[in-house]
Amino acid sequence: MKIKKSLFGILSATCIAQGVWAAEAIDFEKDVHPILAERCFKCHAGDEHKGGLSMSTREALLEGGEYGPAVIPKDAENSTLIEMITSTDPEDQMPPKGDRLSEVEIDILKAWINADLPWEMTKASDLFWVAPLHPREVDVPRAPIFRGSKHPIDRLLKSYAKQHDVDLPKLVDDERYIRRVYFDLLGMLAPTEAVEAFVADTAKDKRAALVDAVLADNRSYAEHWMTLWNDSLRNDHRGTGYIDGGRKKITDWLYKSLYENKPYDDFTTELIAPKAESEGFVKGIKWRGAQTANQAIPLQAARSVSQVFLGVNMKCASCHDSFTNEWKLVDSYGLANAFSEAPMEISRCDVATGDMAQTKFLWPELGAIDSEAPLEKRREQVAALVTHPENGRYTRTIVNRLWTQLMGRGLVAAPDELGDEPWSADLLDWLAVELVNQDYDLKAMLKLIATSEAYQLNSDARLQVPEEYTFRGPMPRRLLPEQIYDAMACVTGAWQTASEFEVPANSEDAESLSEGTVRSWRIHADPFMRILGRPNRNQIMLAREADFTRLQALEITNGDTLAAYLIAGATKMLESGAVDTQAVMRHAWGRSFPDAEAAILSTYGASIQEPGDLEDVLWLIFNHPEFQIVF
Repeated sequence: MKIKKSLFGILSATCIAQGVWAAEAIDFEKDVHPILAERCFKCHAGDEHKGGLSMSTREALLEGGEYGPAVIPKDAENSTLIEMITSTDPEDQMPPKGDRLSEVEIDILKAWINADLPWEMTKASDLFWVAPLHPREVDVPRAPIFRGSKHPIDRLLKSYAKQHDVDLPKLVDDERYIRRVYFDLLGMLAPTEAVEAFVADTAKDKRAALVDAVLADNRSYAEHWMTLWNDSLRNDHRGTGYIDGGRKKITDWLYKSLYENKPYDDFTTELIAPKAESEGFVKGIKWRGAQTANQAIPLQAARSVSQVFLGVNMKCASCHDSFTNEWKLVDSYGLANAFSEAPMEISRCDVATGDMAQTKFLWPELGAIDSEAPLEKRREQVAALVTHPENGRYTRTIVNRLWTQLMGRGLVAAPDELGDEPWSADLLDWLAVELVNQDYDLKAMLKLIATSEAYQLNSDARLQVPEEYTFRGPMPRRLLPEQIYDAMACVTGAWQTASEFEVPANSEDAESLSEGTVRSWRIHADPFMRILGRPNRNQIMLAREADFTRLQALEITNGDTLAAYLIAGATKMLESGAVDTQAVMRHAWGRSFPDAEAAILSTYGASIQEPGDLEDVLWLIFNHPEFQIVF
């Protein structure tokens, strides 16, 4: 390829030096269009047709303007366009202002005209991955992948691994696997006795059994996933709109839905076509003071539904036609009309256009929305179209998000840009169809991923992941601040106290890891959580920033909030007597220690006499990568 490019460069340079361009050497998109765009389109494209001449299309150029056809195909010397760009008469020359076209540019245009004006532009579908709409059945290969796994995910990855020449790492040991499962599914540290029992277990199916047991802890599961769904649905305990009635919480409904593992299609329907307890999602935020047009509640609803459930980011397209994807202003308003009491007038960049929105779904081929129907009925129609069996965007979006949570990087990198190309379309499409086969059971999908060998691989050890991503195992993941707080509390016993949400009595479970605790999602965000990434939830956030900032480093090593917690934690632990530092680190890091490390820990532990001594130990434990990162 490099040789071909070099040869092309030599030939191009030769053509330029000789002032001659062969007709077959002309590429409209690369050679001609840049000249027209820079030197001509300002006056002769779009809404500007000076002299009656448009150069937006080949047909318009041939039609010409006030002076007749601008070009004569295959006859550059007698074409008006060439006459004007080579003229020395200030009254006739084009462009009328600025630098004249260079000899090379003129030669290119001449050769283009003599070649009969080829006008081929690469289609958007050739430049960008066009995500399919409908579901796609994928045949799972019969042959096993690595190490004889018969798991469908692993079998699907066989051809991918071979095609990309991927040298996959070994499987993690039992200690690392159980730590990964507890954090990913429950957001908590595995108890030491559970780790030891799991490591000692000799059953061949013990990893699948572990996932079943962990997912059976309904309360801990709900408490962990509340954090992620609160981010996604911009639901919070306090914030803009809650005081004056401009916003409504859905916390009770959301917790109950997660606790019960509500089927995802029902979960979606109850948010889009809500009852009173779940209506806060589509009602959005009624901002105080002056508002822009795109802050209208129906447009908020259209953006929220598109982003959360369809992997479509409509933020740009709710103000103007998007520059980053295929969505247009009329698409945003078309969906927004379904959530509006009255027909909406389209505003472009906050300026009313006078055009009224036409109610429609993003993909009209799935079905229509009756613009004359009552608001409640229109919402139901939108919910039915979002969850439509032929809407593969819906199922792909959620399975991609689940994969991201467990693997650290999605099949499609951005969770709200499902128009981007996945690194394995077969795996994404198979998972999407499997979700339907599993009756939209999210826990079943989490189990499916967590029991695959792909999930059990050692973490991707690359310090920098290239833009052209290839799967080489799960990515190492920083704990969320809520997970850090809860993991520290697992070690110290110092749980949160200022709860903003009371767990329903019917969900209390003496067997749950979360029984008798106040998990950190239930408190109002303090400086520690804010700095480490908990959003204010005025906007939808489907993925938190993964990069570690200097401010976060300062907060977690020397912040007042964490310092106060370490004092409280140390005091709480010493209330029960002497502290076994080796046992504490065993619990916090999830692994046993070689004899040399164990001896050092025992010696140091014997010197702890007061909270300040233990506080230093806790600071070391909680700032260590083995605590803060899921490998």
